[in-house]
Formats: sequence, structure tokens, C-alpha cells
Amino acid sequence: MGNTDVPLLELKDIVKNFGETKVLKGINLTINENEFVTLLGPSGCGKTTTLRIIGGFEQPTSGSVMFQGKDITSLPPYKRSTNTVFQSYALFPHLDVYDNIAFGIRLIKDAFPNVHEPKRPEPPFDDKKMAKLRAKKPSELTEDETEALEDYDDSLKSYNKAMSKYKVEYDKTIGNVNVNRLTFKEKVRRFFNPHPKKRGFMEYEIEEKVAAVIKLVNLTGMEHRNVSHLSGGQRQRVAIARAIVLRPKLLLLDESLSALDLKLRKEMQYELKELQKTTGITFVFVTHDQEEALTMSDKIVVMKDGYIEQVGTAEEIYNDPTDKYVANFIGDSNILKGQIVDSHHVEFDGKTFLCDDIKFPIGSTVDVMLRPEDLDIVYPSKGKLLGTVDSIFFKGVFYEVDVKLENQRIITIHTTDYIPVDKEVGVTFDTEDITLMEVMD
Repeated sequence: MGNTDVPLLELKDIVKNFGETKVLKGINLTINENEFVTLLGPSGCGKTTTLRIIGGFEQPTSGSVMFQGKDITSLPPYKRSTNTVFQSYALFPHLDVYDNIAFGIRLIKDAFPNVHEPKRPEPPFDDKKMAKLRAKKPSELTEDETEALEDYDDSLKSYNKAMSKYKVEYDKTIGNVNVNRLTFKEKVRRFFNPHPKKRGFMEYEIEEKVAAVIKLVNLTGMEHRNVSHLSGGQRQRVAIARAIVLRPKLLLLDESLSALDLKLRKEMQYELKELQKTTGITFVFVTHDQEEALTMSDKIVVMKDGYIEQVGTAEEIYNDPTDKYVANFIGDSNILKGQIVDSHHVEFDGKTFLCDDIKFPIGSTVDVMLRPEDLDIVYPSKGKLLGTVDSIFFKGVFYEVDVKLENQRIITIHTTDYIPVDKEVGVTFDTEDITLMEVMD
């Protein structure tokens, strides 16, 4: 592991222009090791462009990309310790599951130059002639035969010496560990924490590595199945396995669940998060789906029009959004205009309410957020707000009730109770349910 004080990845003042269009307008972002980070926002906000700059597929117009403290801005994708799962999966249709996953490992020819196995020298003659020459006395050999045998013997000595050194380096790389005695999780951790001494892979090692990730992504028994015969979720797993078998420090996923049906997408959300925890690889996931972001992420980066609006945990983003844009993008919300009365009170909808931890100046205008699930429908005499039920929709686990307040404003409440249309009701909430936000320009 590197220096824990140095972030895994830093984007510094990233600007990206496509012609006259400015897509990214000064992105600053820090990503740490072993995080699941989601770039969240609508189409055109710049999230995929940000991902492509991290992966090296696009060059920023200005700014820098730092990886473990080193500037990799101009480094091409194949030289970065990243791998990408594309939205289309980009599997090879002529290869089966096994060969799709093994493809990247087999491409690595000289990735580990320090520990190549020495090549045994070729004998100067065929085996039959070599045996006859070895049986003769030195005085019976011709000058050419003597010279050829001496050169070959010198080459053999050099080979044996190099082979002894190779075996020592090989043991340092692999470690004198009986892999069969390791638990599955220990094997996975060992696999995803490469030794500093690096070398190429032999075929039996490729088989072991492919088998490990196939088990990890629940594809055991499908090794030799044609990828065109797989379901969408299975193709997704093959693409992920192919990406992680190369042991990247950073895995980039570009809307990788968008092609799946709803049920499978939900299942894959949990599988991806568990996979990230098991491997210890940092995931950077791009999506416009708020549920995916809330379910999987350690850190959510909400983007809008080429800017980062807010960075935080799922709980921070949901419960304490910085502005109306974030509040509406993450979950359902009721946004009302309010005014700060004093350090503990805010006025909205013509009434004054107690509010905790007000950080805005007295007299300033704010946006007031009330989440639908935090509101309760009560008798009018007990309500903090009064209104009439305007509409009601069944959502499966709750009813979505729209209430028209006395000032004709519509607010939405989520409740498990059926409330008939046109019924007069009261709406109540707790002090901690009020969230104050800066008014957007």
C-alpha cells in the first residue's frame, strides 16, 4: 500500500472544452483508496467526461490528474492502474467467458521484465548426434565439434546460474505459501494486493486467476459458454471480471447497470458493492439514477452543468443538501420559500417555526426543504399546515398524497394510510425535519 496520507486520485482544476462548448468548468475532486465513489447527475452534466479523463481516454483542456501523488495527466490509458467497464460491456463475441476474462492477462508480455524465466540454450546438434559426441574422447572430436560443444557448455553454465537466480526471485514474488490452505477470502486479498516484484504469468497461473474471479462474480460453470448466450446480468459480470482480473487500483464503471431490467439492476447494485468490499479496489461509478447512488456509494459527487454541486456520503447528500438542485435530484422533496426570523426561527407559508442550527443571516431568504416521508397527515386541529387532499396515488409500499394548502401551494406526503380526495387535513412535522438551503441564483 502507498502512503495513506496521499489520496489515490486527485482532480485539480479540471477544465474540458469541446470546441466552443465548455463541458467541465474547474473540477476539483479527491478519491481515496477502497472507496465506492459515484458521479451522479443528469445527461450533459459532465460526469462521463470526468470518468474518461480519469481513465486517460480524454485529455483535459487544463488542470491535472494526480495518481498517488504523481501527475498522470498525459499518461495513456494502458499505462494507468485503472480499468473500465463500459456501458456496452464491449465483450468479444468470438470468445467464450473464460477467454474474454483471460484476454487482458495474455496481452501482458513485458509488464514484469525483472523476473522473466531464462531461456534454455539450444544444443548445437540433434539429440542422437549429441549423445555420440559426448561418448567420444576429446581427441576424437573435430575442431568444429569441440568448439561447438564448449560454447554450448558455457551457455548451459550461464543458464543454470540464471535459473537459480530466477527461482529465488520467483519465490520472493509468489511467496512460499501453500495456496490451497488459504481461505477463499485470503486468496482474493492476496490476488488483489500484488507484490512489488513483478513478472509475467504462466498459463496455469492464468487459469488460477480466471477461476478466482469467475467464482467471485458467480459465474462458476459458465466458463466455456458463448457470451452471446448469456443474460444481461451475466454479461455484466463477465465485463467486471475481465476488468478486475488485471488488478487495477481504480475501476471505472460508465452507467454499467443502465441496460438491465429493474429487478436485475437492484440485485447488481448489492453485488457490486460487495465485490468492491471484497477486492478492496476503488470503484468510480457513473449514473443518473439516484437509487443506485444511495445504495452503493461511500461518497456521492453530485454534478450539474460541468460543476460539482456537492460531495458527501449518501446520508449527508440526502439529509443535508446544499441547494434546491441537489434536494430535488436526490429523492422527493417539497421546497418552500422561507425567511430567517432569528437564530432559532424561520418563517414560511405565513407561519413561524422553530428550527435547529440556523447558519443564515437574520432576514435572509432561504429555501426550506420538507421530505415527503417526514410529513404526517393529522386532524386539522393538530396540523402545523392546513389543506385539502388534491390527489392520491398508490406506490406499492405507500400512498403519495398531494395536499393543496391554504395558499394553493401543493405539497406531497408519503403515508401508509389511504386519505380520500377533498378531505380537509392537517400536516405536521418535527423541528429536525426542516432543512434550510441557500437560494439558487
